[in-house]
Amino acid sequence: MDRLVAHYHEIGLKGRNRDFFEDALTRNLKRALRGTGYKRVRHAFGRVVVDLYPDSRTSEALERAARVFGIAYVGLGHRVAPDLDQIGEVAVDLMQRTPFESFRVRARRSYSTSKLSSNDLSVVVGQRIKDETGGAVDLKHADATAWIELFGNDGIVYRDRREGPGGL
Repeated sequence: MDRLVAHYHEIGLKGRNRDFFEDALTRNLKRALRGTGYKRVRHAFGRVVVDLYPDSRTSEALERAARVFGIAYVGLGHRVAPDLDQIGEVAVDLMQRTPFESFRVRARRSYSTSKLSSNDLSVVVGQRIKDETGGAVDLKHADATAWIELFGNDGIVYRDRREGPGGL
């Protein structure tokens, strides 16, 4: 695991003060992540992305980030390029780490260079996971979810997602 992605809700509604609130959230995240081994914290297309060093304490970083006010939810996963083969490979690897009976794939794209729509990406990666794991698809009550987020020429695939406290 080499990346955290943190989402927020109400900060996006702050109008001309949005930068102030995003900067405050970033400072709070940096403070919370001290000592866990993060490389950098940055804003990227309506979310905050935290790059981690290979020897960082990823589980602790995820738990700490999930307690920061302003965070709606945070995911821990692997950095990917907007390449369908790489995304599928990482998604299958993450899904195979912990047993499940049913699964779903949720993909989001923000200013992505990927030619596939979010729905198409979910279908293609979901089919690959189904073929390689034998898991059943359940879009409403799945045991596990593979989250895919693409932004710019970059992205993240994760399975481990924690709800945050919200508010700021």
